[in-house]
Amino acid sequence: MPKTEELPDSLSKLARRQAIVLTDLNFGDGIGRLMQAVDLPTHANDTSAPAMRLQNMFRALAAALVLLVAAGTYLTWRTHSKKAALDVTPANPPPGVLSLADLKNAYRIPKNLDGRGQTIGMIELDGGYLDSDIQKYFADAHLSSPTIFTKSVDKAVNKSGSDSDSSVTLGLEVAGGIAPAAQIVVYFAKNTAASFVHAIEAASNDTVHHPSVLLIAWGQPEEGWSLADRTDLNYALGTAAVQKHITVVTAAGDNGPTDGMKDGKLHVDFPASSPFVLAVGGTQLRTPFTREGTQGEDFLSGPGRGTSSMFFKPDWQKDLPGTRRAIPDVAADATSRYQIILRGEKVLVGGTSASATLWAGLLALVAQQQGGAQGVINPFLYQTLGPRKTLRAVPSNTAECRTIKGWNTCTGWGSPVGEKFVAAFQ
Repeated sequence: MPKTEELPDSLSKLARRQAIVLTDLNFGDGIGRLMQAVDLPTHANDTSAPAMRLQNMFRALAAALVLLVAAGTYLTWRTHSKKAALDVTPANPPPGVLSLADLKNAYRIPKNLDGRGQTIGMIELDGGYLDSDIQKYFADAHLSSPTIFTKSVDKAVNKSGSDSDSSVTLGLEVAGGIAPAAQIVVYFAKNTAASFVHAIEAASNDTVHHPSVLLIAWGQPEEGWSLADRTDLNYALGTAAVQKHITVVTAAGDNGPTDGMKDGKLHVDFPASSPFVLAVGGTQLRTPFTREGTQGEDFLSGPGRGTSSMFFKPDWQKDLPGTRRAIPDVAADATSRYQIILRGEKVLVGGTSASATLWAGLLALVAQQQGGAQGVINPFLYQTLGPRKTLRAVPSNTAECRTIKGWNTCTGWGSPVGEKFVAAFQ
């Protein structure tokens, strides 16, 4: 699992960031930004006593954070992100190798759409790709290679040679294979929270390529983020999804319901837990992978799932139990048998990075059919697509996975039946 060393921001940068938050709290938008990060109700113009007390509490909190930073005392300001796990050429992969043709058959990807006129954005905080790998992959699939652009954020560039190359290459090959006529823009950034935010902002403000879908396979447990970093990142996600109408697709993680934490408690990944994104979990397809219909899909224990400790339940999840945002929203095969070309060789990769990539490609087809970006699709998913059984439900016989009105705690609304899913947007 590729990840970098923890690289804390300088105290001066932290102080400036907190000073900005403190200054913003004098204005309605600033209050909204901070409350949005913890999903508290926002009433910027409410001058009632309870509202003013709440606003004053947050002013005091922000001021205290500034003092803590100035004194050199800080909590979780060390920030790094990690990829959703990617196993490269596992020793014992499950039966069946998932070629591009297999994926298209198993998930009934529409043959009459190719993503033309759409752009898929990818946020990458490490790694790179080789043009020769992309060309070979698409030549083997008898397809033209997609048009790929790279954008440098904070001086980061396409730099092949690390373990993260497998995930960058996976995104280009699989998302590009599902939507071969779509453009792909890779926003290369540094592996810091600030650069992560800058990359999302770069995608949101890209007036040349106008991404309709944004793929993010990076994240870490919610508790690993500072309040300031999570506020900034969630605000950037909200701007992309709500203001710019970009559908943001994220991997739910690959460390089960603890998200890899060793404290014996349940945790979920952020930004997958953000209410502005489509969080993608994982399943395992049964063989054979035929377009007439596979023999079904099974639950996987590895993909991330659970309820947020940071975000309250969005209105579109009102029929689910509990009071917190639950993930995943959807799923797809996440086993380590996606076949890609990496450094000239055929290798097998997997994880929710893979399932999220498949969904990103499919949503580019939706955008093509609908004539543009769709933004946050979650309300439509939970209120219409899911209840109408537009997706393939993935039941589980395990005690930890419950189905509530069609939504499953481990696999969400299930995996796509591409033709049916895309048609439902018409």
